Amino acid sequence: MGHARQPCPLDRSRLVEMGLSYGAKGVDLSIWYCPRCDVAFVLLSPSRSEAAPSALQWHRRDGQLELREEDRGRWEELPRQFGECWESNVRHHVGLFLRGRHAEGVCCQLDGTPTPVLHRWRDPAGTGWLMSWCRWCKLGFLFASSADNGWECCASVAWDAGLGRYEVVKEYPTGAGHALGPQLVARLPPLPAL
Repeated sequence: MGHARQPCPLDRSRLVEMGLSYGAKGVDLSIWYCPRCDVAFVLLSPSRSEAAPSALQWHRRDGQLELREEDRGRWEELPRQFGECWESNVRHHVGLFLRGRHAEGVCCQLDGTPTPVLHRWRDPAGTGWLMSWCRWCKLGFLFASSADNGWECCASVAWDAGLGRYEVVKEYPTGAGHALGPQLVARLPPLPAL
């Protein structure tokens, strides 16, 4: 059920997930955005279908994302109100992403709560990094900066008080291919008293 993450069909870069709707009105729909191409993709398929989804493209015209004419017929097969709502969602979610991708307002990757940034630094390659902390999940999240995608979560870490260091809990793939080496985690300052 649903659409798996796919590379951009135009340049093969990693797409950013913008929104999902499964089973509503008999259709699975997901919205993806390619920051490099500035194109949104809506993937449509019948609910719970194993068939490859139809990919509809939204290109920027006069400053606004617009559905390509060759995709208009497929989009108009959707119930009118459903289609109008998701047409608005395409523009809204892409706009939110573009306005906020470089903001340091990061969230817990497990529960979505805003998390405070504890540390900021640049690595020798010039990549900006942030470490935020979720007091509810008792996990830190490492974010690397990408020109296309903004702050991308690379990993979650837990503080091991007995060893006095962080341990990587989970690594996340990023669009920019940021590598999380053991030396990066080893150099993190100790967890402050929260």
